[in-house]
Amino acid sequence: MISDTMIWSGNLGKEYKYFVYRYGHFFDRMPGNYVFTKIIEGGVWIPLFIGHTFDLYYDLNESLMVHPKIVQIVNEGVTHIHAHINESLRDREEEATDLIGVWQPVCNIRS
Repeated sequence: MISDTMIWSGNLGKEYKYFVYRYGHFFDRMPGNYVFTKIIEGGVWIPLFIGHTFDLYYDLNESLMVHPKIVQIVNEGVTHIHAHINESLRDREEEATDLIGVWQPVCNIRS
């Protein structure tokens, strides 16, 4: 069974709570962080790309097909998007950097 939330751990045990949505979910206009993921056997989440935006709707719905990594993300087998609201640009950037550093998502580290 898939949980409706996921805790992604960063450096030094910092934790970030994300809501789980199927890939293709229609997001509202709000700033936030997001993780393109796939779920594998045993219910294990694999992060494919970690990012942040001033507008989840714009980046994950309206302009998704021009996202610079969308072809790679789809080819890697994306099944879900984890996302949460984060109003502060500085906090969004720090969170994304923290999680990328720990999880090394394939679509963040490969061109």
